[in-house]
Amino acid sequence: MKEGEIGKAISLMRSMPLCQKLVAWRTVLNACKNWGSLQDGQVAFEHAVHLDKEDAATYVLMAHTYACNIMVAARGSVG
Repeated sequence: MKEGEIGKAISLMRSMPLCQKLVAWRTVLNACKNWGSLQDGQVAFEHAVHLDKEDAATYVLMAHTYACNIMVAARGSVG
């Protein structure tokens, strides 16, 4: 997924049938981590958790999304 296409992916996800939707939401969440899109990542996380509250992979991806966002912010504030 390219930068700037996360919004399109989220719109597409909302119109998809339930089949394989959890995997797709996790894929969007991973893209958000890669592109530093915390707000869209939170949307994807909420949808994925709604589908399966016990799926550990979703929580790990969200933790990594937060961590990457913090690292980018810290890098920007260093000299």
